[in-house]
Amino acid sequence: MGAATLFFAWRPYLYPRTTSAVQARESLRTAAFTGTVYWLAGLAAALFPGSSGLDPEFGGPGFPQAKVFILFAGMAAAGLLLG
Repeated sequence: MGAATLFFAWRPYLYPRTTSAVQARESLRTAAFTGTVYWLAGLAAALFPGSSGLDPEFGGPGFPQAKVFILFAGMAAAGLLLG
């Protein structure tokens, strides 16, 4: 996912002669999607019944990385809206 995100984010700059404005916008959308899939999947993991956002060997119940997941997913969404 990281490689796909980097490719689609840089595609308009790697191939400037063959990339139209529509393709550049679509590349930005695809990069934002592939960049947020991991963070959204991590947030969704806590929604399943009987699951937790933290592995049992690392402590009790809780989801300490929820704030970080929300921050990074929000940053990608903000980048898409501003771009």
